[in-house]
Amino acid sequence: MPQFSRRRFITIASVELATQFSGLAFGSAAQPIRIVVGYPPGGMVDSFARLLAVHGGKVLDQQIIVDNKPGAGTIIAAENVAKSMADGRTLFLTLSGSLINNTALYQKLPYDPNRDFTYIALLATVPIVTTVHKSVPAANLQELVAYSRSRKDLSFGSWAPGSAGHIVCEALNKSYQLSLVHVPYKGEAPMIQDLVGGQIQIASGSVGSMQPHLRSGAVKAIALTGSHRSQAAPEVMTFAEQGGSSPAFAAVGWMGLVGPANLPAETVARWKKIVLDFLNLPDVQQRLNTYGADPKFLPAEEFYRFWQADLPVWTKLINDTGVKLD
Repeated sequence: MPQFSRRRFITIASVELATQFSGLAFGSAAQPIRIVVGYPPGGMVDSFARLLAVHGGKVLDQQIIVDNKPGAGTIIAAENVAKSMADGRTLFLTLSGSLINNTALYQKLPYDPNRDFTYIALLATVPIVTTVHKSVPAANLQELVAYSRSRKDLSFGSWAPGSAGHIVCEALNKSYQLSLVHVPYKGEAPMIQDLVGGQIQIASGSVGSMQPHLRSGAVKAIALTGSHRSQAAPEVMTFAEQGGSSPAFAAVGWMGLVGPANLPAETVARWKKIVLDFLNLPDVQQRLNTYGADPKFLPAEEFYRFWQADLPVWTKLINDTGVKLD
């Protein structure tokens, strides 16, 4: 039986552990990488998750799947990621609501956005467009306000309770003393389906998801959040252009990639490059433009600082509207 020195044994063991850890960090053929999405298939985040899965899969020579876990205002998806192993096999592509809005909406969450996630990269900022069903006799903010004051049975949808779209519509209620009734959904796709069908009269969502129905005439655009018009729908005026002064009308959401806390630095660095290359792909840039999103790449540390700065802004917006979900 060969004899090994203690030093040689430790070296061999270290190499074996490093090899195993490297496999965990970037997944393995037997266990694909998951990109968790807190919405059902068909919305903006799901669309980009599938594109990112294809691109990342090619780079890593690895199967990457999109795991849709809608419900509870994305809490189900966020908790799943927060409690996953930090081995690089579970990532979370999400809008800002999961990591910001929910902290102000719920007294107790099953995850802590500051403690339980590794911030990998910011991908884009996302303005919100407020739209109405074609039957609503309004083509701008002033007309919508006037019509809403004459009716007490109008409802608005949001893709999740406490989402940016929800807050924008609640700001409409508060700013203009309206009585619009909130109807929450588990994603943009079912919300828009009901808007087009007339089950709800008003909804705020991403420009891209609304665009096909705007073109068909099934819905009409009223106003856009943010400081400038969208290249995807330049005819839609911002709230500010129409006299909307609520801070919620100036705010925009964002889309970012995170993972469980304590992801290995090499995993974060690898996905930083994957995301940066992904955002430079012509078809991805075209898709961002279609969705009315502005590409905004920030690597891990800058993304985390961006999150820290945005947290008090949205917390105040939510507190000002009085929205609470528990």
